[in-house]
Amino acid sequence: MKKKKIVKIILVLVWMSIIFLFSHQKADDSTKTSNTFIKSTIGTVFNIKDQDKLNQFIKPVRKSAHFFLYLVLGILVIICFYDVNKKTILISIGICILYSISDEIHQIFVKGRSAEVLDVFIDTAGSSLGILICKLKAAKK
Repeated sequence: MKKKKIVKIILVLVWMSIIFLFSHQKADDSTKTSNTFIKSTIGTVFNIKDQDKLNQFIKPVRKSAHFFLYLVLGILVIICFYDVNKKTILISIGICILYSISDEIHQIFVKGRSAEVLDVFIDTAGSSLGILICKLKAAKK
């Protein structure tokens, strides 16, 4: 196997590990992470100090995080293939969906967390967009 291919596979595994670590956070710790992110970004940019107003952003930010994490995963998975064609696109989407499902199952065993079917759909949409971006980029070549 070529060194580039090995590096690409390692990047996928590292990114999957990052996703796993986020999912492995207990509910309270995950909420603290989200709140810290919201305060330091949205709160700072829009000068919002009221916690009740900031709490309105928790769900959209968390769902956006799912989308973004899997968008990157989709890109990393598809670039492991030499050609971007229908078969590799379907394989890449399949890998991302299976990982998303396994991630949600994993969360069942984490204190205060649960599996959410909606998250699998959001993850799939994110990874599909990442793969589509690579497909469009490959088509321009």
